[in-house]
Amino acid sequence: MKPSKESIKRYRQQMRMTWKRIIGMPTKEGIMQLNEKIIGWCNYYRIGASKQTFSAIDQWMWIRQCRYLYRRHPNKHWWWRRKHYLGKIPGREDYSVFMDKSNGGFLWKHAWTKIQRHWLVTKNASPDNPELRDYWRHRQARKQPFICGIKVNLYKRQKGYCPLCDQEVDNGEQLHVHNIQPKAEGGDNKLANLRLLHANCHRQLHSKKGKMLKSVSCVSRMRGNSHVRFLREWALSACLPNQSTDDKMMAFRMKKYSLAVMQQHLDQGHDTLPLVLPVLFYHGQKSPYPHSMDWRDCFCEKELARILDSQPFPLVDVTMLPEEEIMKHGIISWLEMSQKMVHTRDMMEIAPYLIRLDKLFPLNDELFKSLLYYLFQEGETADRMLFFDALYSTTQRENVMTIAEELKREGREEGREEGREEGREEGREEGREEGREEGREEGREEIAKNLLNNGFSFKQVKMYTGLSEDSLNKLLH
Repeated sequence: MKPSKESIKRYRQQMRMTWKRIIGMPTKEGIMQLNEKIIGWCNYYRIGASKQTFSAIDQWMWIRQCRYLYRRHPNKHWWWRRKHYLGKIPGREDYSVFMDKSNGGFLWKHAWTKIQRHWLVTKNASPDNPELRDYWRHRQARKQPFICGIKVNLYKRQKGYCPLCDQEVDNGEQLHVHNIQPKAEGGDNKLANLRLLHANCHRQLHSKKGKMLKSVSCVSRMRGNSHVRFLREWALSACLPNQSTDDKMMAFRMKKYSLAVMQQHLDQGHDTLPLVLPVLFYHGQKSPYPHSMDWRDCFCEKELARILDSQPFPLVDVTMLPEEEIMKHGIISWLEMSQKMVHTRDMMEIAPYLIRLDKLFPLNDELFKSLLYYLFQEGETADRMLFFDALYSTTQRENVMTIAEELKREGREEGREEGREEGREEGREEGREEGREEGREEGREEIAKNLLNNGFSFKQVKMYTGLSEDSLNKLLH
């Protein structure tokens, strides 16, 4: 299914009337009215082959935007309108998004709507079959219930299930939003502190029996034949997998599950790690369980693993090591010296040490080039060529000259690109008149092409863009 010609025609007429109605409104309110219609219409047709239609309507909307800006600011230049109403939003590569730059509101584009096909039910997949419970759970999680606001985000985070009763949220029962940490105790309304519960589950949670439950969030995932459930609590989490076959590496897997719980805890915005209690429920044929539950027994050197696991990680703080001490560390001195002095005010201070290291511990060509590129990427110097002159006395003279030429060429390319961008975006500037005029001319010609393709008269295009008759004639031919 895709939008019919009649549907597109009706939709364009509605959007045309909306654009005319919002001319005198604040930009924020106008964008909100347009987005309501755009998102609703796109959601209706997103299950079909509508991508090309969405893109075509976006081109038509661009013309409406240009007319809107011209009518609202008839005495302003196009570049002024673009600076105040068009821009880029994070996560998108489109630099011409219509927006209200005072508050960050922007106009949604039809092509941004993701096409979502209908997911057919597998043959003979009955919801009453207990063996297919996971299939129907996964299918139900993809369906968004008729809820709005913050409940939609909570529904997606919980994959469509109530974390207290482990049943589907969308079962017709009234839904409540629960604060894990009450507001009276310093809690907030961030997603990490909220859970979506059935009304009855919420009442049970706040009853005398329910108050003993500290955890109201669970995440289920499958690991082969091992079903792992993480119960995230305030300060203590439980990792409760069950295993029907003995696994020599199960202790290591338990360690990974515990670390996954900790990472999820940090991803929710916490700045400290929770305590995790991993417990394995074994119900296999071999009895008792034949393998150790100490993950350090998975190593070939078990005693050494216990020693290393019981000590803090080794730290090499190069910022506290004297330069002369670093010079005694062999070939690793190159790395330590570079990391210690890369953030000095001028990299010329490191040049004498690099010359000494070249005599004591010479590097191969590849490592030396990588080191120099790292220094120029992270460090600063007032005169690059002076730094290169100091390194010409090393055994890597040819590599130094090669890198110097490459950096010169890159600098020239960056300068040219910067000049083009400033010519297009900033307008008049001394020394860049030619690039500036070329950018403005390209912009006017592109708009003129779009206007002519959409049926505007020659006279109207000339008035909107300010192009001469000769320029417009060239575009027509």
